[in-house]
Amino acid sequence: WALTIFLASLPIIGFILVLIWAFDSGTPQNKKNWAKGTLLLMLIYFVLTMVFLFMFGGLAFLASLSS
Repeated sequence: WALTIFLASLPIIGFILVLIWAFDSGTPQNKKNWAKGTLLLMLIYFVLTMVFLFMFGGLAFLASLSS
């Protein structure tokens, strides 16, 4: 599992590997479930990042307009 988690943490290759592990029919069931959970967490982190980016980016934009 240490190698699996390490490979999943690599920036682009890890995302591709997690997709393969989540939806490949030859992957063991426990690894498929782990990969689907990891994809769900990646999606949640991405959405939260976008919300904070737009929120604080919008505040910075509004602050620059008023000065």
